[in-house]
Amino acid sequence: MTMSLVRGSEPAFPLPRGNENIDPKVGGLTKREFIAAMAVQGLLTNQEWGRPDNPHAIVAAAVLSADCLLAELDKGATAEQKP
Repeated sequence: MTMSLVRGSEPAFPLPRGNENIDPKVGGLTKREFIAAMAVQGLLTNQEWGRPDNPHAIVAAAVLSADCLLAELDKGATAEQKP
């Protein structure tokens, strides 16, 4: 599994410390889902993309955008870790 997929499966809004007894798998969005949802929202505001006859293209573009963003963030994390 690539780093971006690992990072993307982390919770977008993790529980604060002290709540360890709450199961983290109870619900909530992953970072990938949250980024994709924000991208869908942005695409729907665009006259070219936001047409209701093209929902699959909107969703595909949003997921691709989320994956690309996570991959770029991983590149930055890797560069920061190098001495």
